[in-house]
Amino acid sequence: PPKASPPTPPLVIPRGTLVQTSTEATGRLRMVDLNQLMAAAVAADPALARGKVTLVNVGAADRDGDPIYRFVTARKTKVIFPGGIKVIGYECNQEAAQRLRLSRPFVDVVSMCVNSSNLVADMLRRNVPTLFPVLKIDIDSVDATILDAVLRHFKPLVVYAEITWEFPPPIDFALVEVGPPANFHPGSRGCFGMSLSMASRIFRRHDYRIAGAGALNVLAVGPALAPVVAAVPSDLWFWFQFVADGYFQTHYFAPAAWPKLEKPIQRAERAERRHTKGRLNASPARVFGENVSLYDRVHRAMGFDGFDSAKTYLPIRTMDRRMRTLAQTIAAGCSSQGGKYMLAVGDRCCAPQWVGDDPRCVCSLAAES
Repeated sequence: PPKASPPTPPLVIPRGTLVQTSTEATGRLRMVDLNQLMAAAVAADPALARGKVTLVNVGAADRDGDPIYRFVTARKTKVIFPGGIKVIGYECNQEAAQRLRLSRPFVDVVSMCVNSSNLVADMLRRNVPTLFPVLKIDIDSVDATILDAVLRHFKPLVVYAEITWEFPPPIDFALVEVGPPANFHPGSRGCFGMSLSMASRIFRRHDYRIAGAGALNVLAVGPALAPVVAAVPSDLWFWFQFVADGYFQTHYFAPAAWPKLEKPIQRAERAERRHTKGRLNASPARVFGENVSLYDRVHRAMGFDGFDSAKTYLPIRTMDRRMRTLAQTIAAGCSSQGGKYMLAVGDRCCAPQWVGDDPRCVCSLAAES
């Protein structure tokens, strides 16, 4: 008779470490240090530091305290990588690319509007190694498709990526690439980027784990560095605590002829204009309220457990009402460019209860150009 498979070990959830304790006492949590990560990687595999190493910066304009440039110019970095560092910087804006050439002469500036296909092709043409230290993506556009495409072909040790902070977990949102890059322009009403939950989904798909998130960005590490950050929480629910507050800060806005939406959006006050350039604040985060409520109650009952085939499941609460309003907000934000977007929760994507028959909502990050 066939032998029984050995039993799997019992489930063990690590007891809270210092970094996993409540953040309410201090409101502070030390970020993962990129130099420490790189030092640990080189200690484990000295071959990583032989010769000049390559970093890739997608959205390379010299602004906002770019982590790539902070890392390259740090004294510790020269000790870790004595052979030097080569930075390949992709920048769509030609004026920003020219300024970058003057301000950061160590950057090999590529003036190109990227999509998921031409970026990978150019990286291969430039002989970027499969394993390289750091990838950063921040293009205020189709960041999700770019991230997924690069991780399908390359395995950077560390990834920095910008997120759009208006979407709490478990909302998967991403602007999906459409048309040739020369004709593509990010939406002027906030329709760009990807949510923290979408970034997490992409990272998990490629065996990366989140090791930090704050304000506008998320940091993830590949399998080689996972043991180094084993004590750091990896779940997006924890890290959403540190993401910028989309209820008061947003790129989304409603023009004067804003379509009639459901009550959460109708209550958006004109007085709250922080970081909205004077426009009416219509952040997707307002769909969920200031304290992020995901559900609306439908029934006050126990419901049915599904084992009685004569009965149907009784919904006690629903996300569909808020998701429908969210879909309307996204559709209005994306309307200025005709772009396509992904909207999902778990394994429900572009549910008709949310988006109706809107063809702009898609369930694939595959490039269409």
